Amino acid sequence: MKTSTTSTAQTADSKSLSNIRFITITALFIALTYVFTAFINIRLPITANGGLIHLGNVPLFICAIIFGKKSGAIAGGVGMGLFDLLSGWTAWAPFTLIIVGLMGYAVGAITEKHHGFGWNTLAIAVACVIKVAGYYIAEGIIYGNWIGGCLMASLFVVLAYSVCRCQSEQKQMILTIEMDSLVLTEGDEAEIRLRIHGITSKINSYTFRLEYEMTSKFRKQRMRKKKNIVWNPQEGDSITLSEMITECDSYHIQICSVSWEDLTGMYKVKKEFNKQISFLVMPKRYEMGFMQEKIARRDLMEQGFEYDGVRKYQEGDRISRVHWNLYAATGGLWVRKNEEEEEERVKIGLSLDDIEKDRISDYMAAFYSISFFLKSQGVIQEIYYGEHKYLLCHIEQYEELFTDIFCGKYELSSDPMEHLYKIPLCEKGQDLQKFLYDMEL
Repeated sequence: MKTSTTSTAQTADSKSLSNIRFITITALFIALTYVFTAFINIRLPITANGGLIHLGNVPLFICAIIFGKKSGAIAGGVGMGLFDLLSGWTAWAPFTLIIVGLMGYAVGAITEKHHGFGWNTLAIAVACVIKVAGYYIAEGIIYGNWIGGCLMASLFVVLAYSVCRCQSEQKQMILTIEMDSLVLTEGDEAEIRLRIHGITSKINSYTFRLEYEMTSKFRKQRMRKKKNIVWNPQEGDSITLSEMITECDSYHIQICSVSWEDLTGMYKVKKEFNKQISFLVMPKRYEMGFMQEKIARRDLMEQGFEYDGVRKYQEGDRISRVHWNLYAATGGLWVRKNEEEEEERVKIGLSLDDIEKDRISDYMAAFYSISFFLKSQGVIQEIYYGEHKYLLCHIEQYEELFTDIFCGKYELSSDPMEHLYKIPLCEKGQDLQKFLYDMEL
């Protein structure tokens, strides 16, 4: 008997605490709803008393989602009804009590059974329908004005359709990324083509806001960028993101997100992506026409050199070994042969020890110009960078070489080696040609 009495008392205390909690929370949100309606608003000069845009729905929806339909209904209906009574909209107060109360009840009823952002959005949308329909009826009863309500309802229908359409496009949108060429030259414009699938709208144009990251691997620079791009679905499924590249390096671009607005411009969606593409930017290269002529003239003046014969010119042979008399006589290119002649090879060291960061591209251009010219003369090169050595035998190897330099984990400082040519920092082709001539190759 004593145990039963104790249990009954505990139950009563629990109910009492629950009622106190309910009253406290509901009273708090009644006050918040009133404050957000009365003090955070914009009055519109569309009627005698003026229309009103306010944030009173925010605490109403929060209360209904977190604390349930009962608290949401009372907090919304009483809070906004109190505002109407105290602010010159007295005739609307009974209607507000019912309409906003139903809004809070509907939001709470839906979110009590279903959880998640999508269900919360649906619940708020249902509340908006209740509000538009309810105030349409209220305006018709109070003023006998059914036309204005119809217009408002029509606008709401358009907005609702536009929002739903935008959300559908967000879910269906598929993005792919590609480039025509993954090897560019310093000073070129990188054109990254984005292909959009899943959006079948007949809208003339979309304005997408792209968020993407651009990373240069060698310089270890990361830039977060935003850019607006207009896309017309009727003209194709692709849009182009252009980036002017002013420094040689290995680049990596990642598309992070795409956002856009609905038809009304009042609603915005954003879709996250992780689409990536990498490409190589080669240094610029100076032409060495003056040096080619100088080497040819020097070779014609050589005396006392014993040759065993001639053979037809092959790609990679040095210009200095061309038999120009035979060329003048036959019109064909012939190369002098020498059994004792050793394969010509030079060692080149790359070092950034004394090169400022903003001059790296100039330094790489100097190296590329010198190395390319030597290779065109048939000179095999041993390229030293850091603790790595690269044997350059063919012109086709330059892409591989620069990829290795820019993407590798090497500190570009060369060890002091015998017969190691160190590339100078030259900005003009004439300076580079002088350096080449002084090498006496």
